[in-house]
Amino acid sequence: MGVCPHIVPLGLDLDLLLVLVLGSSDAGCCHVHTNLRQQDRPQTSGTRPRPPAPSGPADWLVDGAGVPLYARTLGPQQQNRNRPVRRIAGGNHREALDGERRRTILSRDLSLRGIMELTLVQSALKAFMCGSLSGTCSTLLFQPLDLVKTRLQTLQSTVQPGSARVGMVSVFLSVVRTEKLVGLWKGMSPSFARTIPGVGLYFSTYYSMKQHFFQGRGLGPLEAVALGAGARTVAGVLMLPVTVIKTRFECGRYNYSSVAGALRSVCRTEGPRALFSGLVPTLLRDAPFSGIYVMFYSQTKASLPTEVSSSSYGPLANFLCGVVAGVLASLVTQPADVVKTHVQVGARLSTADAVRYVYTQHGVQGFFRGAVPRCLRRTMMAAMAWTVYEQMMAQVGLKS
Repeated sequence: MGVCPHIVPLGLDLDLLLVLVLGSSDAGCCHVHTNLRQQDRPQTSGTRPRPPAPSGPADWLVDGAGVPLYARTLGPQQQNRNRPVRRIAGGNHREALDGERRRTILSRDLSLRGIMELTLVQSALKAFMCGSLSGTCSTLLFQPLDLVKTRLQTLQSTVQPGSARVGMVSVFLSVVRTEKLVGLWKGMSPSFARTIPGVGLYFSTYYSMKQHFFQGRGLGPLEAVALGAGARTVAGVLMLPVTVIKTRFECGRYNYSSVAGALRSVCRTEGPRALFSGLVPTLLRDAPFSGIYVMFYSQTKASLPTEVSSSSYGPLANFLCGVVAGVLASLVTQPADVVKTHVQVGARLSTADAVRYVYTQHGVQGFFRGAVPRCLRRTMMAAMAWTVYEQMMAQVGLKS
């Protein structure tokens, strides 16, 4: 059986027309083709009308026997799609294919979204581990400064006005003389219990918020303040009970044997609410400190020449930027730190009462008591923590 020479000029689908000519001769095929081309041919009784041939690319509707019922000419937009799909009685293949395509695209989108969410969770866990390790190193090195700062601030309630001033060196020597050198590291257990998860929470929250809201791009001054304050607020609220225990360990007034024992003692004698004492001054101290620190740190880092930041001196330059940012942030938030210490050490002392007490007993300068050791400790701890964190994040392939 030959192929009708009129099939190609029609521009019809070959597999459709083969249905029409199966079992037919060339003459029969040409007869069918002639019927399709002749629009004005009179119809005889007992025969089905043949549809007119379309003027352009068509989408054919055929019955179960393969006989064409009508042809719909495709528009310019439809012609740009894939080759026309035959619409066959008993099912719409185009809609079925479109539905399958939509389901495939949706499945791919969900899979891609799941992969991205899993990647973000893994990155946040890496940031948590890097932050925890950096906080551990800085706490171990600078715990003596924190202890001296706490002792200086709590001495205000025992030293009478007009007495000889007690300075940082005097407190340092007193601790070494009465509690030996190891006494400078008193309170390490609650410090580690607070720092390891606390710094990890801070950096993982910081990283997650930066990726979600800023897609990892550079931060402006106000964006840096908001990001740093938000991350510190989350970590500060979650770790506040351990912060209360740490402060009581360092002040020397309480003889707790362990962190767990201290938690039980506070809950039994003062109630669970005492574990969240000093929440307001803690947030007023930590959130602004972190926001101001991130702002100064990011801006000073951005001002560094590219040759310096990309050289082997990059970590040292970042550390110095952290020192500058830490000094400025510590001075701004020092009054809140003094009030926080008094609230957490004194039983059932409100924030307003602590402010009134410090101002009445020691004036404005009482709010800056312990500023030198705190400045040294917070500045060095923050600078080291950020430097170690950024280097470790670079090692695991993440941009901090």
